[in-house]
Amino acid sequence: FAHQEWIGYVQPVGLVVSIPALLAAQAHINRNITPDHQRFLNCLSHDTDDELIPELRDFAKFTQQVLGWREFMRHAYREYWREWQTDNGLQAHENLPEFYWSGETKMACMSRTVATLRRTGHVHHIERLMVLGNFALLFGVQPQRVDSWFLEAFVDALPWVVTPNVVAMSQFADMGRITSKPYIGGGAYISRMGDDCGSCAYDPGDSTGPAACPFTTLYWEFIDRHAGTFAKNPRMATQVRAWSARPATKRREILARAEEVRANNNKNAPKKFTSAVAKGGAVKTTNKEAANAPSKNVNDMGLLSALNPGGNRNRLNQASS
Repeated sequence: FAHQEWIGYVQPVGLVVSIPALLAAQAHINRNITPDHQRFLNCLSHDTDDELIPELRDFAKFTQQVLGWREFMRHAYREYWREWQTDNGLQAHENLPEFYWSGETKMACMSRTVATLRRTGHVHHIERLMVLGNFALLFGVQPQRVDSWFLEAFVDALPWVVTPNVVAMSQFADMGRITSKPYIGGGAYISRMGDDCGSCAYDPGDSTGPAACPFTTLYWEFIDRHAGTFAKNPRMATQVRAWSARPATKRREILARAEEVRANNNKNAPKKFTSAVAKGGAVKTTNKEAANAPSKNVNDMGLLSALNPGGNRNRLNQASS
């Protein structure tokens, strides 16, 4: 009657292995499945009578809260890594601005983030996605160039982790293979997430004029550039309508300011990222297909700690040599 413990949580089909048999096989059993069950229930919607609807309407939420984001990304990488080598659905062709290497920019959030990265080889996930990745997406950088930079700059850069998060999630280059919208935000978002704006030369609330935050200006220019693509996207349509509702003169001013931002940041960037934690220079990533190909090495299956920078960098060096 071991299966009776599961009633209300799962309905087993096929062979049910008893708990004593699992214990004899030295399998670890976690009887406290209530938190996992609650996380699953939280992913379900409710009808007008507050009854659960037995369908997953938000698969991304289910993936992150129940399946686990790392496991999902690993399997997504094994399935789509070849496509991500060339995906560029938004037709982005710019180079990375020079400050991704030097940190020399008046944008306080970018300057601090790159300085930290140069010093430690690591920054927080939000800084990766919504500062470094966000600006590259708004600026229109070619996705594989962004991917190569992340692989070169971070001590915890394993291709199966970096490429899905950069090419698919951050740069939306695959047009929604694993995400439903591009992760973009203007200066207001940057201001809410940290305190850099207080010491910045730019105003996060301004989209025009010399003090306009480049994130804010480029955010609206991005919406303008891709309005046709996202007009019917449920998670982007509101922004497209908000842009269209603005006076034509204001839209022209924002687009003119965006051209100035591009002109000021379209400088030739160095080919190498020099970090204080990278001994012997930057990591080579010339053979991109070899560097991104799934490996059968057990260490690349997620069992190698991301806190082993030597192992990660050695793998990239071997793959590109």
